[in-house]
Amino acid sequence: MENLDGELVFVHKSDVGKEIKTSLTPLVLELSDWNIFTDHMISYCNGKAVSTRTTWIGRINLALPSVIKSLGIKQLPSNSQDWQAFIKQWYVDTITTKDSKSSIETRVSTWNRSIKPFLEFMQVRDTIPIDVIVPKMRRVGEVQANSSFKVSLIGESPPKKVNSQLHNETNERRNLLTPISLSRTDAEYLDEVRFELERKRAHLLMCLTDYWNTVKTFHDFGKKIISTFEREHSDLVARIISGDVYDYVQREGKVPPLRHHIAIPNDRTSFELYLFIISSRLDGLYKPSKLTSVNLPRKRMATCEKEFGDDYFFPKTFLENDEYIDTVDKINWCMGIYTPRDIAYFIALLMMLNPKFNYQPLLSSKVVDKDGKLMLEVSDIGFTYSIDKPRAKSIKKEELDEVSLEIIHTLIQCNTLRAGLIDKNISKNLFLSVNHTRTGLTSLAHSTVSAHLTGYNKKHSENKEDPYDGICLSHYFPSLLKVGLGPNTISHSKIRATEGVLEWFRTGSVRATSRKLGNTKKVVLENYIPKELITAFSTRLVRRIQNVIIVSATYKEDYLLEAVDFESLTEVHEFIDKILSFDKKTSSPLVSYLKNISKRKSDIEFSGNLITSISSTTLTALYLYREAALKSNVEMRVLTEIESKSGISPLALITLANYLMLVLPNNKDNLIREANIQALEKSKRLLPEVNWDGIFIKREKMI
Repeated sequence: MENLDGELVFVHKSDVGKEIKTSLTPLVLELSDWNIFTDHMISYCNGKAVSTRTTWIGRINLALPSVIKSLGIKQLPSNSQDWQAFIKQWYVDTITTKDSKSSIETRVSTWNRSIKPFLEFMQVRDTIPIDVIVPKMRRVGEVQANSSFKVSLIGESPPKKVNSQLHNETNERRNLLTPISLSRTDAEYLDEVRFELERKRAHLLMCLTDYWNTVKTFHDFGKKIISTFEREHSDLVARIISGDVYDYVQREGKVPPLRHHIAIPNDRTSFELYLFIISSRLDGLYKPSKLTSVNLPRKRMATCEKEFGDDYFFPKTFLENDEYIDTVDKINWCMGIYTPRDIAYFIALLMMLNPKFNYQPLLSSKVVDKDGKLMLEVSDIGFTYSIDKPRAKSIKKEELDEVSLEIIHTLIQCNTLRAGLIDKNISKNLFLSVNHTRTGLTSLAHSTVSAHLTGYNKKHSENKEDPYDGICLSHYFPSLLKVGLGPNTISHSKIRATEGVLEWFRTGSVRATSRKLGNTKKVVLENYIPKELITAFSTRLVRRIQNVIIVSATYKEDYLLEAVDFESLTEVHEFIDKILSFDKKTSSPLVSYLKNISKRKSDIEFSGNLITSISSTTLTALYLYREAALKSNVEMRVLTEIESKSGISPLALITLANYLMLVLPNNKDNLIREANIQALEKSKRLLPEVNWDGIFIKREKMI
């Protein structure tokens, strides 16, 4: 802590070694014993993260000045009565001060989570007498157990807490890639949501992978030039270093010769020379004002690229639209230097492939820990990478697939190559970006990175109704718009939550979902699986039991079809057969009764297994149908429409494919497992060659 010109300043050192200064209200200095108060503040903050400290001091500053002014005190209270008055005034000013634009909810939270614990901290240390009451501030709408406000009239609905994840206008929950309707709890909704999530996830994964492949292609392209150019063209490099940079062409007459800079990037060799000099003499940082200092021409590479158009010497991108990618971006990729946009998409892809990784811990992850141990390790199961999760006080480890390993390994290589641009305090960080002055690499704030995924535009956030008009992933991949993934629909948290929900759909297990995300079952249920989906899942189970009871009770009645969810007696018998097949060994009287009323003979054997043709060919066709549906942009109503002749819908086939993909890898028959593996490989290989998504387009037109 420092006293600078009559102002108390707390000096913190961040994780990256930077000094962060936070000032305390100058009115504290008017207290003769101010040092007692600040000593308690320092002790209270001990062990907390820098961001937590700075936020907490800001909350202390919210009402403390008005408390000191209102009471007119010159020192801290000395007895119980004065302390009670001090705390009472602080309580009142926290909720009423005009120096803050915070909402009532925020002010209540500020008192209960920041100020009250600090006052109790001082009380434990005998500064505040033990008989002084430090009250809890009641939340808006909160009532006491004996409050008369708890009484309600017959038929009166209880108040409902407003959830920040809910959208008021559309009545939807929006913490996943697909909004979850609060008005639908029917069983069929589960299949629709699952398909929508899988389709959006597949498109997003494809786009993020294509973005990474673009960056990796440029990186490998630049890496080859950097490693081989000097060996193959040492004379040109020597000329640049010595300043002999012009070739002269004599002209007839008394006119001076034409001169041509050998590094103007308008031919392949000069282009590679240009990149090599940027890498070797500017440490990879392209900055127009520095070009002449290393004997490069004033003419920029962007000008040459514009003149050549698509025939320029850079590799082709895998982006659907690269008009938002400029020449500087391409040079950065060749040099192994990345921007916040690149980091945003790398992290999104890593989180999709490794859901245990949270956004902020992954963004601030280190290559080595404080003891010098590598976080990227080789084990019996392959390569693993670990990140520290401070809030959970745990380290999460994921086994890396090929793409994840490629991303992390490439970033480590790039950071090693550009170590001269990295401050010592952040040299262990995995994700580093070029700073805004283009003088080095720096760590990033999470809001700066996430804006490139959501499209949030900070400049327009205060004076426009829709602040999400910035450049985001859908600008580079417009096909995302066709599946509903435009601005403000994708975020790092939504990606992780979607991975958890899809795992729940796939396994039906909360425990499996908690393992997938690396969270407890309680956290998964409260924060990741929307309760509307759990309600729909419960509805499906309950409705199945209801149908069993209703069929048993009304089997010989005329109104049977009106009471159950079936259109014909044939469907009723099919339902009974399914129940009998699943419950063949049960001793339930209800199931026994169903056996007696079934029109089928009692000696029919039910295996309890789904009967379907299992071969590499049939599975390939089924899986290919599923992949084509995921690739298509057809509306859900088309997929749920039941075909009159077969009596099934496209969504039913997709659901069957999902089921087989889940159970066949664990089948006891080795031939079936092999057929499943072959079908998965063939379907992905054949998808680009066939145009099966046209099936859904034609079907949509028919409907």
